[in-house]
Amino acid sequence: RVGLIMDAYALVKANQMMTPEALIKLLAGYKEEEDCVVWQGLADALGGLESVLSEDEAMYGLFCKFAKQLVLPLVDKVGWDAKEGDAHLTSILRGIMVSLLSTFCSDDEQVKAEANRRCEAFLENPEDATALPADIK
Repeated sequence: RVGLIMDAYALVKANQMMTPEALIKLLAGYKEEEDCVVWQGLADALGGLESVLSEDEAMYGLFCKFAKQLVLPLVDKVGWDAKEGDAHLTSILRGIMVSLLSTFCSDDEQVKAEANRRCEAFLENPEDATALPADIK
């Protein structure tokens, strides 16, 4: 699955056989994705599209709305906090999720509230590893 994303993204970057719009349609099929490696590919493609589409204000707004809809469901799947029995790749995925949230979901009220809560708790007590765990710093 990640190979498909990266190959499609490479075609867009090379301006060969695939438009950014076609790549966005492909990425839409990954809304329920839970695999860390695939999400790394998604993050790379989303980041690349963001820089390309930022030049077109109307398209950029639509793209950010799409990216937000793609990323937000990951919060319910992965969560902000590690759970007992989480695999190592889940911890990595949580870091990818937080990075994507900061890029595409900073206007979401729940995301803002949780991020602010965690930052304030960390600033209050930097020694409290539960406030801002290493996998989301």
